[in-house]
Amino acid sequence: MATKQEENGGSARIVDVDFTPAPADELNSVSVIPWSDVKEAADLIVQAAITARVAEIHQADVLNEGPTVGDAQRYREMVNDADFDWIGEKFQYFYERWPAFAGGIASSLQEAKQSLLSGRMTPINNVADVTDAWAGEAQHDFKSYFLNPMLTQAVSNQQLMFDELTVAMQAYESILRQCRHDAVAIARETIKVLDSITDKTPEDVQVTLGVLGVAVGVVATVASGGTATGLTLGLIGSGISAVSTGVSAAQNINGDTVESVMSQLRTTLDDLKEAMDNEEQAIADGLAETETKLQGWLSSSDPLTVGTILANEPNDDGTTDISDGHVPPESEFGPKR
Repeated sequence: MATKQEENGGSARIVDVDFTPAPADELNSVSVIPWSDVKEAADLIVQAAITARVAEIHQADVLNEGPTVGDAQRYREMVNDADFDWIGEKFQYFYERWPAFAGGIASSLQEAKQSLLSGRMTPINNVADVTDAWAGEAQHDFKSYFLNPMLTQAVSNQQLMFDELTVAMQAYESILRQCRHDAVAIARETIKVLDSITDKTPEDVQVTLGVLGVAVGVVATVASGGTATGLTLGLIGSGISAVSTGVSAAQNINGDTVESVMSQLRTTLDDLKEAMDNEEQAIADGLAETETKLQGWLSSSDPLTVGTILANEPNDDGTTDISDGHVPPESEFGPKR
C-alpha cells in the first residue's frame, strides 16, 4: 500500500512499482538463435530425407537384383523433391516471427512508464501540499476524489499496467526464442533417424519441447508479487497456467522407412505448433482477465472505484470540479481560516 502522511499534515505519495526485472532475467536464460539456423535445419532434413529415400530405393533394387544396381544417378532421379516441400513450410512457422519485435515493444512500454515515476511527478506532490492549505467543498472533492486516488492508487496502477503489458511481451518473446531451439532440436534428432534408415536397428530418438511452460515460467517470477496497491491483475498477481491440450513435452521420433519418419516428424512439428499456440493463448487469457478488471473499474458509478486506475471527481454532486479547470467560488475553495 502507498504510505500516507496526512496524519503529519503532509500528503500521500506515489509508490513506484517495478515487476519486470525478474521476468527479464528468466527470458534471457533462453538464448536467441538466428532465424537462418531454423531454416537451415529444415533444409538439412530435406537433404537427409532425399538421401534416405535414395538409399531405400537402392536397397530395394539390390534385394530384387535389378538390372541397374548401383546406378546412383538413376536412384536420385526416382526421388521427387516436391514430396518434402511441406517441411520448409512447416518450419517457417517457428522463425517467421522475430523475438526482437516483442522485445522492442517491451522496451517502448518501459520508456513510456518513465513519465509516471514518482520522481518525474514531483509537481503533483507539490499541488497536493498546496491544496492542504485550502478548505471548502471543492477543496475536499479535489483532495478526496482526485489527488488522493491519484497519489495512492491510480499512478501506481498505471505503472503496473505498463509492467503488465511488458511482462506479457517478455513471456511472448520467450516463446518465440524457445520454439526456434525446439525446431532445431527436432531437425537434429530427425536427421539421426533418417541417417540410420538402412541400418539393421534404426535410431529411436526423443526430443523435449522446451516451449511447453516457458511463458508460464517467465510470468511466475512475479505471480506472487502483488502490487503497490494490493490489487491483482491477470498476469502480475494472478499468474497464468498452460491449458492442457494433450501435447507431451517428450516427443519420440523413429521409423524404419522415410515415410514413417516423415509421418512422425509432421506429428512432432504439429505438436510444437500447438504447444506454442497454447502458451500464447495463456498470455491472452491473462490479459483478457486484466481487461475485464479494468473495464469494471472504469465503468463503475463510484468515483473512488474509477479512481483505482483513473483519478476523477464526481460530476453530479453540485460541487465545482477543480480538475476540470473550473474556478470555484470562494465559499467552496478558499484559504483555511
